[in-house]
Amino acid sequence: VKGDIVLLEKGCFVPADIRLTDINELQIDESALTGESFGVMKHTERISAENAHITEKHNMAWSGTAIIAGKGRGVVVATGMETYVGKIAKMLNVETTVKTPLQQRLTRVSGILGNAALFICAVIFVLSIIEGLPVDEMFLTSVSLSVAAIPEGLPAIVTIVLSVGVQVMAKKKAVVKRLPAVETLGCASVICSDKTGTLTQNKMTVTEVYGDKRKLSLLFILCNDLSSPTENALYDYAKKIIPDTDSIVNKYGRISEIPFDSKKKLMITTHRYNNRLITYIKGAPDVLFPLCKSNISAAERAVTDMASRALRVMAFGKYESSSPPANPLSISYELVGLCGMLDPPRPEVYEAVAVCKRAGIRPVMITGDHLDTAVAIGKSIGIYSDGDECHTEKELSGLDDIQLSEAVKNCTIFARTTPEFKVKIVDAYQRNGMVVAMTGDGVNDA
Repeated sequence: VKGDIVLLEKGCFVPADIRLTDINELQIDESALTGESFGVMKHTERISAENAHITEKHNMAWSGTAIIAGKGRGVVVATGMETYVGKIAKMLNVETTVKTPLQQRLTRVSGILGNAALFICAVIFVLSIIEGLPVDEMFLTSVSLSVAAIPEGLPAIVTIVLSVGVQVMAKKKAVVKRLPAVETLGCASVICSDKTGTLTQNKMTVTEVYGDKRKLSLLFILCNDLSSPTENALYDYAKKIIPDTDSIVNKYGRISEIPFDSKKKLMITTHRYNNRLITYIKGAPDVLFPLCKSNISAAERAVTDMASRALRVMAFGKYESSSPPANPLSISYELVGLCGMLDPPRPEVYEAVAVCKRAGIRPVMITGDHLDTAVAIGKSIGIYSDGDECHTEKELSGLDDIQLSEAVKNCTIFARTTPEFKVKIVDAYQRNGMVVAMTGDGVNDA
């Protein structure tokens, strides 16, 4: 209930919306709720901005999200339908049912046929009276003709055809809950898709390294506590280069460490190997580079290049000595290299996007993640091209319905969006006369 104190630790799911009061390197996976590719580091400081976006409220833990690192404590501020997830559920309950394009056409055709039948029967009845035929007989004849002219079997035929479509899609592992959805999907002119977990794998992966791969892999293994998705990604990459990781850990015995700290943005471990001490360091490039003795100009250019492609960049260094360093933050390290990480696209996405474009369907990405990350993924899979527009919710939130309908015409990527604004985007496309399909795997896509 509201006011309860809740303790949070790695592996737990957040049971309610919680205002954090005390944390220790708390990191939460909010990808299903907000679309963030990376785990979110939390803090307890007050957020002064009014109407802050959910992705900016780092002092909150949201119901249904998962703790992936650290510990924390906080006060429950919302439960049940009052939570952020609950508000999304409420929004779904008030959505009105819209007729599919086929249903709209059938209604229009039925009206035309009905009016035509009534007109023809009325003409026949009047002409028959003029000719002096019996009124009662001609009335029955006119009614019979009107009934015969109406295609009573049309709904049954349409249902059978849609059922055949359902069977075909079932063979391709697509489950259809409502028959009209088959026809609607066939008429779709725009497909709006979430990014994280739908277009991408929702798994952090090392996609690029700068430096000697084997030396970096050794550092990935040793300067690692496997306490976050980022460290798991480093370890998975290293296992491909050095399969026998257990023997490496045993050979390089760890004698001390400085755990990763979100303020220092560094982790340091010291190991003993062949009567020598080796100190490894990893962290943000802007923090680690000042501690390096070697020329880092080339590495800085590599960081700029990786960052321009929305990769999360980490730097790595080492220091060898015969005795433990008195202060690991005051020595000069040798820069070993860099790595760039990304939540990579699914292998099948490239062909799916190409098929949509060949069929005249426009794929659009709507995500809660950062704009530069969304654009980088969009370019790589073919959704975003030069000349296309991309916007954040903040840029479009002040527009009225008419302006928003105009703004979405040339836009292929919408970033930092909330579930409420996703509905507005879909409505804007529909006002432009487009049939919209929506796909995603998170609560915020429902």
